[in-house]
Amino acid sequence: MSFDLGPAHWSSRARALTPSRVASRVAIGLATLAILGLTTAAWSGEEKTAASTSTLRVVTYEWAPFFHHDEQGQIVGLEYDLLRSFVEARSLELEIVWKEDFDDVVPTLLNGEADVAAATLTITEERLKSMDFSAPYFPVLLVLVRQIGATESSSSDLAGKRIATIAGTTYEQYAKGFADAEIVYVTTEEEMFEAVASGKADALATDSPNVLRVGSSYPDLEIVEALSEREFYGFALPQGDPLTGPLTAHIEQLVASGAYWTFLEQAFGSIVADYSDEMKATFLAH
Repeated sequence: MSFDLGPAHWSSRARALTPSRVASRVAIGLATLAILGLTTAAWSGEEKTAASTSTLRVVTYEWAPFFHHDEQGQIVGLEYDLLRSFVEARSLELEIVWKEDFDDVVPTLLNGEADVAAATLTITEERLKSMDFSAPYFPVLLVLVRQIGATESSSSDLAGKRIATIAGTTYEQYAKGFADAEIVYVTTEEEMFEAVASGKADALATDSPNVLRVGSSYPDLEIVEALSEREFYGFALPQGDPLTGPLTAHIEQLVASGAYWTFLEQAFGSIVADYSDEMKATFLAH
């Protein structure tokens, strides 16, 4: 199995978002976490000491399987487990600042109302101008989605088309890059998929994990192509924050100890379990 999820990995043929195909594609994407051993050093920076505080305030929004409430009302998810283990290791309290919309997350962090933003934030050069990031903890591709049988066969066909997106996301940056595109703003990933399924928009750009979370409910939609090279989610912190180094070191330790893989399987279930041995073997090979 190849772990390369660059654009060359995607053929020009669109892929329907059937549950089995979605599960397989996202499981392969998860496997790219194996290269964390090669990437985290770039985010470690110099050793820093955690700030003198008894509470870590984390701003987030409801988004499974990263940070959400389960059917019993308990907080669960990959991001939650990573941060919970971080505060427990330092005898801190975890205070969660819930936001209804994604586009409220980063402003809350930058306004000083939270210490960490955990909201599937892609690490980008633009964001690094105003905030710091921990080590990456999840790989992601930006993909283009449309209705099956639509005339748009690639991103080059979207000039003047309607693109559903969410303000403040990397999706919006790509949507604005399509010539003369009409931007259809919504507030959730579910609304993006619904807009395309109902004909209110012609296409959407979204992170590959969202295809598993939302796309499998829309069998009439398909993935057209990858719009980005492999990128990563990371926890965002204010620039120069002394917690950045310790949080990065903690993520590295969780990966090395194997605890990370347990959190990953808890969040994604059997999809990850089916591939975990191969993922771990590949990681150890590095």
